[in-house]
Amino acid sequence: MLAHEHIPHLQKKHPEKPSRITTIHQHLRELGLLARCDCESVRPRPATEREILLVHSAEHFAEVQAITAQVASAPSNRELREPDGPGGIYYSPASLNAAQLAAGCVIEMCHALLAPNTRASSESEAGAHGAASGDSADLDAGDRANGPAVAVDAGCAPRACMPPCALALVRPPGHHAGYDDTPGHRAEGFCFFNSVAIAARAAIASGRASRVLIVDYDVHHGNGTERLFWEADDVLFMSVHRYGRNFYPETGAIEDVGEGAGLGFTVNLPWLQTGCGDAEYLAACHLLLLPIARAFDPQLVLVSAGFDAADGDVQGGMRVTADGFAQMTSALGTLGRPLALALEGGYNQDVTARCVAQVMRALLGDVAPLGALDVAASSSVCAHAEAQLRAAIDAHAAYWPCLRTDAHIALVEHFFDRSRRNASAQRASQRVTVRAQHGGSGGAAKRQRSAAGRPSKDGTSK
Repeated sequence: MLAHEHIPHLQKKHPEKPSRITTIHQHLRELGLLARCDCESVRPRPATEREILLVHSAEHFAEVQAITAQVASAPSNRELREPDGPGGIYYSPASLNAAQLAAGCVIEMCHALLAPNTRASSESEAGAHGAASGDSADLDAGDRANGPAVAVDAGCAPRACMPPCALALVRPPGHHAGYDDTPGHRAEGFCFFNSVAIAARAAIASGRASRVLIVDYDVHHGNGTERLFWEADDVLFMSVHRYGRNFYPETGAIEDVGEGAGLGFTVNLPWLQTGCGDAEYLAACHLLLLPIARAFDPQLVLVSAGFDAADGDVQGGMRVTADGFAQMTSALGTLGRPLALALEGGYNQDVTARCVAQVMRALLGDVAPLGALDVAASSSVCAHAEAQLRAAIDAHAAYWPCLRTDAHIALVEHFFDRSRRNASAQRASQRVTVRAQHGGSGGAAKRQRSAAGRPSKDGTSK
């Protein structure tokens, strides 16, 4: 996966570069988190053409294969396909193999989590379940061309709060692939094959699962994943993302809910403004995503884990903290189903590494999940996010009765009432702080100006 690179990577210009995963791997190692994981249960392998064709067309696979071969024969063609455009893609001689390996790692991770007896159950910390593979030795032995990248790491929960769970550090990302089947445009947005979608369909095809939930919190809408399952009722796709004109990919409106058998099985929560953070994302989790997910009752939960909504990542303009991502992970763990995360976006490498580390801690059971009332007690959700959440809840209440129950309606009203009171208290506190900071010096200056204007005993002004 490290061999897939574009010439500007050498000048550190292109955001989707090999060091994205090596930086994360090094950070996890330095924190001692890798030592707590079973990184041997899953061996990385490339996805087969047959597996990729579970979701993509034969023409899609052939196009990626052909352009990769073209680039390999003429290195000057490494800059094909508008690599720096909003939906751009670049090819390298390793593109096909890297994309197949990324998909294969996610497939194997999910199969291991769904297996009745995983080796991790006897080897992991405190007998916890999990699946992992791929440090540098693994990849060197399997395919030296892909370099010393971690393909999959597993978070194995030592406490009862987390189900069997794992994290795949893979690139290139995949969630935009599958949206456009127009010749020459099948790969887009840095994505060649949709690893998460392929793994979901492979799990179902193998008989290991009959229903799969995909949660995508990358700041860019997973338009490929949505399109691939648009008419499916065995895969529930849920996305929280930034949305608007001129923000790629300009898809994922609230009213986009699927069609045919898949009506209601696509759930979009688009933010129309920047600046959304932990409060907004956790509100989305507890008021929209989790109730529907529990009603759907999946056998496998897959997460397109993009970290470009993180505070400090200029791609997204959002403000989710590492703790916020960890809380979302813990919340998904409360579903009690095998939980598999695959890296998507995240282009500030240091920020992404910190977020992944905290997510890993959540997978390891170090982060206690907050309930909806706990989140409400400390949250201050912006008015725009409240409006979007209410609109999304209303849009899906027709398909998911759990959103229409008296208990859920009361929870929503309590949550936002508490949020507004928290916001009001914060504003009042800020006003008091401002007065405390400026009151003394401002008063002294005012007294000085007043004294300066008073006449002295001899009639002149001081």
